[in-house]
Amino acid sequence: MAGPKRVTSLPDVPTLHEAGIEDVDVTQWYAIFAPSGTPRHVVEQIHEALDHVLADEDVVRLMEDHGAHVQSSTPGELASLVKRELAKWTRVVEKAKLTADRPWYGSPDLAIDLVESL
Repeated sequence: MAGPKRVTSLPDVPTLHEAGIEDVDVTQWYAIFAPSGTPRHVVEQIHEALDHVLADEDVVRLMEDHGAHVQSSTPGELASLVKRELAKWTRVVEKAKLTADRPWYGSPDLAIDLVESL
């Protein structure tokens, strides 16, 4: 588990941090995006509808049973998350000198560089 805490559906699997690998946080997240220029009131309607769904205990339980941690946020919080993620992964790509024609898989040294980049 590369995130900051254990996954509910796999409580006995330690995180990388617990296993002694520091400073790695690769947390998978999902979001719903709308095209640029979507009217603000439409974005708010989508946000309210999603919040309503994510307030349903059965939906949350189903998602958590599949390893997800359910957490809603505002459109502004999502924008901040995306900016942080873009900055983090840009640094990783630059430090590891990744390109479309140089895949990382199969190269232990490059895999280590990737982990150290995080």
